[in-house]
Amino acid sequence: MPSFIDLEPYKADIISLFHQDCSTARIISIVEARYHVQVSKYIIKTRLSGWGVSKHDYTATTDSSLHSRIKELFFERCLSDAEILYTIQAEEYTLLFAYIHNKYLIILRYRLYNIYYIIAPEAIQ
Repeated sequence: MPSFIDLEPYKADIISLFHQDCSTARIISIVEARYHVQVSKYIIKTRLSGWGVSKHDYTATTDSSLHSRIKELFFERCLSDAEILYTIQAEEYTLLFAYIHNKYLIILRYRLYNIYYIIAPEAIQ
């Protein structure tokens, strides 16, 4: 196999197959049959990840109070997305912490610091 395989021309088809719940092996066989391109399981998974494609929606939350607050800010106060985000952050909804806590994730302290520094620099002392 060549060292770099350009899958950009087939990106839409690969993503579509992925969202149709095709297995990685099935995607590989379809790409090979349709486009005569040999790819490995690793390449397919790496490209899907690089394209930001996942079966999991990590941005979703089931926090009903947060949903209610967002609806209120959007429909009643007519705030923009940026204003809603700023308001929620100002109200100290710690979405990142809640996500990490609920998923039992372990993040190195310096990485967590860098994330907070990017999204809420005023919170860092």
